[in-house]
Amino acid sequence: MTRRTDVPWLTYVATAVVAVGLKAHYCRATVSDLAWILEPTATLVGWVVNQPLRQDADLGWLPPGGSFVIAPACAGVNFLILVFTVSAVGFAHRWGAARQRCAWLVTVMGTAYLLTIVVNAVRIVITVWLYEADVRAGWLTPPRAHRLAGSIIYLGGLWAAWISLDHLTARGRPLLTAPAWASTGILSAAYIGMTVLLPLANGAWGRADARFGEHAITVSLVALSAILLHSLVRWATSGPTPHAPTGSAGLCGARGGCHEQADDPGGRRRAGDC
Repeated sequence: MTRRTDVPWLTYVATAVVAVGLKAHYCRATVSDLAWILEPTATLVGWVVNQPLRQDADLGWLPPGGSFVIAPACAGVNFLILVFTVSAVGFAHRWGAARQRCAWLVTVMGTAYLLTIVVNAVRIVITVWLYEADVRAGWLTPPRAHRLAGSIIYLGGLWAAWISLDHLTARGRPLLTAPAWASTGILSAAYIGMTVLLPLANGAWGRADARFGEHAITVSLVALSAILLHSLVRWATSGPTPHAPTGSAGLCGARGGCHEQADDPGGRRRAGDC
């Protein structure tokens, strides 16, 4: 029998290899290299906005009027890597056998891929609508609304994936469910690490200048606000802890492209500074 204290090191190593491999591929990828994720995303976006998108070998996928571009920087690969990594690492210990963990990795990768297409399509459609609405209110300009909406949608999608997989893997074992406060903190930290700290380590600041600065500030504020908001909600809804009955175990609690809120804050046609 596999002990619950066993640490699934091989699963962690496999997850790291896949994540690093995807990142290396993405950072040098062109439009054709990313067709595996850009094309289904463009198809879904085109269906929602009722405009069939065509491929441009140099730019990406565009509608007939060319009002926006789904470029490599808009592919959502960083989000895919993030969902895959936190889900695989976060819940692998709940599977006892090696074959179960292998199946979990495959399941999580497929889930991350499908979720990325849906979440990224939603982000792009909302961005297009924001640009068409020409949202302007003091500090809030269309590019800033773009970044803000993208950060909220990506972080919300990551959180929804975590919560869903947490309950799925703990089904029938409620004591395994992770505390909600832990998920908010972990996911916010992971999101900042992927979208701010890692690009900084790769020299994004020097190549993207002020655009990356605004991107970093927006992402950080959204992530930290999520922690603060969740803390306030928990504080407001918390009450005296009821005493459990004796013998009860209890339960534990776009015009011009997508470069401003994209996987590549620098806005290159390639994935580039990611």
